[in-house]
Amino acid sequence: MSEPKRYFADWSLDADDQVVTHMAEDPQGGFVKWEDYASLKAEVERLTLENDIRQNNMNEMFKEIKEGREAYQRLHNRYMIIVTAKGVQS
Repeated sequence: MSEPKRYFADWSLDADDQVVTHMAEDPQGGFVKWEDYASLKAEVERLTLENDIRQNNMNEMFKEIKEGREAYQRLHNRYMIIVTAKGVQS
């Protein structure tokens, strides 16, 4: 999504000294149109879900790597026991 237009709430007095408010376009403004806000909110929700999925995938990958390292260490330890028991020197 492209950057939404931002607005600044401005006010003035009319001929009868009644307050009249209007929204002036301002890149630093604190307001956006509801349609833009809804689009931004949907995009944040989509990106949050994508991030959660990626994080879960990364956690699973790291878990598999850790398990692989542990399995390798167990096999290496068994190998060293066998080699040592037979008196084989490397």
